[in-house]
Amino acid sequence: MHYREIPPSPAAATVVASFWEFRVSSSIEVPLLHRIPIDGCVSLAVCKPAQGPERVVFVGPRCEALEVPVFAGDHFLGVRFLPGCSQAAIGVSGLDWRDQAGLFVHPLSTQLLESLKGVESLEQAVPAFEKHLQSGLPCRYVGRAVSSIVARRGSVLISDIAVSLHISERHLLRRFREDVGLSPKQFARICRARAAAVDALHGEQTWGEIAAERGYADQAHLSHEFSQLFGLTPSEFEVRVLSDIEHGTLQH
Repeated sequence: MHYREIPPSPAAATVVASFWEFRVSSSIEVPLLHRIPIDGCVSLAVCKPAQGPERVVFVGPRCEALEVPVFAGDHFLGVRFLPGCSQAAIGVSGLDWRDQAGLFVHPLSTQLLESLKGVESLEQAVPAFEKHLQSGLPCRYVGRAVSSIVARRGSVLISDIAVSLHISERHLLRRFREDVGLSPKQFARICRARAAAVDALHGEQTWGEIAAERGYADQAHLSHEFSQLFGLTPSEFEVRVLSDIEHGTLQH
């Protein structure tokens, strides 16, 4: 399997985290269960199977990884919206899709299938996706809170963010949950675990070093978080994600 991402154009960068592509080898003999990592985002994808009709699928924000079956020759072209920005981009909030995934039944689905008909490369898919995005603006408070959490890889106090935004913590919690679909604390926890996962992907540190770098009490604490959020221990993560999937360019 192969996964890669590319960044959006400057015009779409206010709502899009990245565009991505996932290919399943045509040589596999039986369907595989692919574990989709958590990221706090809403994602849409056009699935181009080796057999059968193309379809549009979605994954909403969640606090545990999702396993989905994939088949030989499956090709996915997708978009990850910045946390809290799916409402502005496609009219669906993170809370609307919290813990949900499946077939995207919406007028936009038909438009995307038409625009991506015959498209086989991620570079060709990007403008096709971007032309269907709405021009709404995400909540600036939520956007700044998300940026703060991501920049600090989850190691930040939500109360400090609220103070920096000159709003009450209660108001921030409400708006953040409505737009992102997760609480700020849940999102921060995911960001820290994803930062550790990216460190592992680079392969330059041991799990003990990663745990210390990302502020975990010890390696056992990191292992517990991986099991809770990804459904895999670090050693299982190495096999299921680092070994079985070839990673191209990534946008963190």
